Amino acid sequence: MAPVFMTSIVPILVMRGILGVGVGVAQVVSTAIIAEHFSGAEQEKVQGTLQAAQMLGAAVMVFVGGWLADIKWNYVFLVHLLAVLSVILVVSRIPHNVPAKSKETETQQKSNLTKATWGWVIFMFILFISVQVYSISLSFLVEEKGLGTAADSGLGLAFFAIGGIIMGLLYGNYAKTFKNNTIAIGCVMLVASYVIIAYAPNMVVAYIGSFLVGMAVSATLPAIFINTATSVDAFSAGMAISVVTCAQNFGQFVCPYIINPIAAAISKGVNHNFMVFIVGAVIAAVLAVIMFVWGTNKNKVMADKSA
Repeated sequence: MAPVFMTSIVPILVMRGILGVGVGVAQVVSTAIIAEHFSGAEQEKVQGTLQAAQMLGAAVMVFVGGWLADIKWNYVFLVHLLAVLSVILVVSRIPHNVPAKSKETETQQKSNLTKATWGWVIFMFILFISVQVYSISLSFLVEEKGLGTAADSGLGLAFFAIGGIIMGLLYGNYAKTFKNNTIAIGCVMLVASYVIIAYAPNMVVAYIGSFLVGMAVSATLPAIFINTATSVDAFSAGMAISVVTCAQNFGQFVCPYIINPIAAAISKGVNHNFMVFIVGAVIAAVLAVIMFVWGTNKNKVMADKSA
């Protein structure tokens, strides 16, 4: 909340950096706690609920922040007063136990990241190069195609959040139905959403695409975190989730530096933002094929074991 009392951009940016550290800690630890206390179908349901809560929180922050900013620009930072409620809930409701340790970790006290863990790190990095296309380029595409205003583009986030909330709440049943193909189907949703947005003739269609982007994110993230946590021992789960989260954030950071040059080279300056979404869709399509092969093989192995 410190930027409420600041007027210079440098200290405000420093405070935003500190906020990013706090968000990173909260995101990693909340997911790690779920990995420690739940397993199987129950873990899938709780992880999906966590994803829905994050989407709901994002929507609340955007709308409350916008209302505060209309009063005075720096009042937008007052939205972080909501974190007081989070602190109360953490202190009163979250278990304060230490993660279980294997005999090996009791002596070495070191996290052990497996090859599978690093596979999820790479996958998350590439996935969020594609996912971040939506956040960065939607408003530019809307302007490029003359579909609406910046405010219209901002409303897309509401549909994004609604899609994410619905999929998060339904994630337990979704994962039960599709098992290890949940990530592949989520990537297919992302492909469909980007194609819909790229060819949208009006904002209504763009909002439908935004809704599907939210569903895609909530269909993939819980499964990635669950598979990451189960790729290591209980003691190493927190570190594994932390590294995957870093890959997620780094993918978001490098997205424009990778996607924009590719799109520019293909479009040659014509309909650039349209091509940005197409490139994002192609990346998601490649990931969908990879994860469909992986998920189908894993489902087959699980079926053979149960038989």
